[in-house]
Amino acid sequence: MDLNARSRAARHTVASASEGVRRTILAAYRCRHLINRAELPRMTVLGLVRDHLLLSSSVWFDTAWYLRQYPDVASSGVDAVAHYQAFGAREGRDPGPRFSTSFYLEGNRDVAVSGMNPLVHFIKHGMAEGRLPRAGSGPAGTRQGALGEIGIAFPGSAASPVPGPSERRIAIVVKNCSSPRATAYIRVLLPWRLVAPSVACLPVLVEAEFLLTEEVAEFDAVVIQRDAVSPRIVTDVVDNLRKAGIPFLFEIDDLLWDLPSDHPDRAEYANASGSLTHLMRHARMISTSTEKLRTEISRHNLSTMVVPNSPWFECWEERIDPGIVEEVRRANRIDREVPRILYMGSASHAHDLAMVSPAIADVVRRRPDAEVIQIGGGGLLPSARRLAVPHRFSSYEAFVQWFRIVAGTATIGIAPLRGTRFDSMKSDVKALDYGRAGLPAIFSDAEPYRGSIVDGRTGILAGNTHESWTRAILDLLDDQAGREQLAMGARQWARERGSAARRAHERFAREALGTEAPADCRLGQHPSEERSGMG
Repeated sequence: MDLNARSRAARHTVASASEGVRRTILAAYRCRHLINRAELPRMTVLGLVRDHLLLSSSVWFDTAWYLRQYPDVASSGVDAVAHYQAFGAREGRDPGPRFSTSFYLEGNRDVAVSGMNPLVHFIKHGMAEGRLPRAGSGPAGTRQGALGEIGIAFPGSAASPVPGPSERRIAIVVKNCSSPRATAYIRVLLPWRLVAPSVACLPVLVEAEFLLTEEVAEFDAVVIQRDAVSPRIVTDVVDNLRKAGIPFLFEIDDLLWDLPSDHPDRAEYANASGSLTHLMRHARMISTSTEKLRTEISRHNLSTMVVPNSPWFECWEERIDPGIVEEVRRANRIDREVPRILYMGSASHAHDLAMVSPAIADVVRRRPDAEVIQIGGGGLLPSARRLAVPHRFSSYEAFVQWFRIVAGTATIGIAPLRGTRFDSMKSDVKALDYGRAGLPAIFSDAEPYRGSIVDGRTGILAGNTHESWTRAILDLLDDQAGREQLAMGARQWARERGSAARRAHERFAREALGTEAPADCRLGQHPSEERSGMG
């Protein structure tokens, strides 16, 4: 191909690309003059453009970090990714704090000899081969041991079992895969680990940008959770999977594409609405947590199944070492018995806590012997003491151990919820957490709790007024027999839900992977049109 043909091909690439990546491609194309002329025979313009796109959409290249680390690049005005492609890698500069150029080249002489950009090689090949990105890192660049304990395999790692002849390889993509959020464990990582033997599949954790490479064709299917794929590359990921003939499954358990204007997480997901909708429309099948949310998702994809939330994992039943129990209680000053009110939740519940705060203040005034402890939750409740989760307990299964110890010292738990349209589509996972921990609790008389809590048997439902919450808390603090009955009922209910959740996830996996005929939905069909979809 002559230079004019290459130029025309490059312009075609720009014209056909999604709007979200055009500026990235143009930056690479305009910076092509930076490449040493001796390298042009092996680095075509199109190859440079593709690699620039791959690096700029990758979590491994940190543009802000690169410009801070190398002021000469920042002052030059040169595109950071293009600089790394042209000069940075050859000069031993690192593309970000998670990848060491010199370490990778020194440890992989074949890459050094090939002349291929080390980070491009790592993303396209090294990650899948189990090569390390820097000293002290674990497989696929994750923190050492952060995910190994959950039993999800890493591509190419020595600990990863080779799939049997009938096993399907499933690529799992979650947000912040080196330190996943609790929802990733509850909805994806632990369920797929536990059902893998029964559905004959091998789950493998991969980075989102891996889905842009040709190597993704080695997998039989992909599971994407929430906004794990950056909005910038969603269209390209979907297109690449379609070209490779790889179906993807989508998991979402909140109405994240339609957050209310006052929701604390609105800014985080402001740019993700369109990409989430795109993923829903093109997924072979979607799993979600509630029937109301399934109805909303069905506007985009009829192939949606409810897989209820439930803490059905072994960590909720495992014996805890008495020494650890004593250590946690002493460290958090909860080793003496007092009436203790516990709240646990994410920072997104700031408005819910504000709603119940007057009642908490009233309770503390009437019961000065009572203590309020809080895990997460945004703003602090009146008179509350916040308990910070130690780093050693940051993974989900370790956190469960820590939470069970803390909850074991509490008298009651609370779960306020305003009852907005967004709230009505959430799951009752907090009630299940309290139930598995054996903690009697009070819940807002609103969805989702109204539809799952049996008032007086598995929990107490309180109206969202100052008076209702105050009376419910004071009454339960004074009713030991009632608390014991609630704890027993809640624990039994949570265990039963666990069995149902496991069966639902197994059914979803079988139907989505094509090992079982779908019961009531047509795979890969949008409600308004038939599509060939992803297979």
